Amino acid sequence: MSSSRQRLCSLLDRVGLIEGVLRARARFGSPYLTVLTYHRVFDAPEVYPFDRGVIDVGPEAFDAQLKTLGKYFNVVGIDEVCAHFSGEEALPKNAAVVSFDDGYLDNLEVAAPILNDNGMKGVFFMATSYIEERRIYWWDRINYLFHHAKPGQGKITLAYPAHLELDLEGDRAGALATILQLMKIQFDLDVERMLDGMADALGVPWNRDIEREMCEGFVMTWDDVRALRKMGMDVQSHTRSHRALQTVPHGELASELAGAKQDLERELGETVDSISYPIGRSLTSLGPIKEALRDAGYKVGFTNATGAHPLWGEPDCYDVRRIAIEPEYKGSFFRSVLAVPQLGY
Repeated sequence: MSSSRQRLCSLLDRVGLIEGVLRARARFGSPYLTVLTYHRVFDAPEVYPFDRGVIDVGPEAFDAQLKTLGKYFNVVGIDEVCAHFSGEEALPKNAAVVSFDDGYLDNLEVAAPILNDNGMKGVFFMATSYIEERRIYWWDRINYLFHHAKPGQGKITLAYPAHLELDLEGDRAGALATILQLMKIQFDLDVERMLDGMADALGVPWNRDIEREMCEGFVMTWDDVRALRKMGMDVQSHTRSHRALQTVPHGELASELAGAKQDLERELGETVDSISYPIGRSLTSLGPIKEALRDAGYKVGFTNATGAHPLWGEPDCYDVRRIAIEPEYKGSFFRSVLAVPQLGY
């Protein structure tokens, strides 16, 4: 986000324009559905070996954001969204959704109580294989491996999925970014093979016992997921293994999509109707994936970092847009993005 855009939003807020737009939206409604995406509500310590990129906001800031949202918007759950897209019932005026991806434990311990305190329901999308198998999310695992790499290493070489040299001494941040991007775009990637090869190349001990122990206090268990639901929150699908759907071979889509839905329905004892896509890219031009979503029984699919969702015309129920909340979305900038979503993109 550019500093010039932040300055513009601050100016618009100081002169009252943002407040005026928000008041007008609250009074007259808006032709948009505003869906906010969070991952973690957490104050990370200074030394933190996992991915800081999924820490969107601390508890106090999250509470402040919800209070702003509640002042101008009608926060709804997944039932209302599905009813709208099926044509059964219109959304309330100026509707908004508060959503979380992945399944971090702080969603239950921190975010859900703050939502309840503000009288709001959240929608929590779970990547089920991490819960089931007690695994660390692949982006956190990559950050952990880089953080614990043997000191003094210069360049390392990975043999899979292709020959790749990474310069840890000269550009560690760039090397990390390269790996994270590769995980998002490489078709038919054997994730475990890739990550095991990284651990070997970086000289970091890793096995299933280490991973299971690390999961405690980090990734939700099924008991935690059920507790979240009992608190009144909605629990929905984020696939099984959190692979970008565009990179998944057609023959594996049923496991990722229908399989995750079945996992959740088995554990919760109720129907799961919606999914948020890992990495969050639009599926507008990808017919086979949409067909797999329909076959799995999903009614609504959410993208991410795509803005507010227009409600005019005939919107695609498998391409519902969301606004990705980031640490920079504070004060006037958060208010400005709620008022005019285009300011965030």
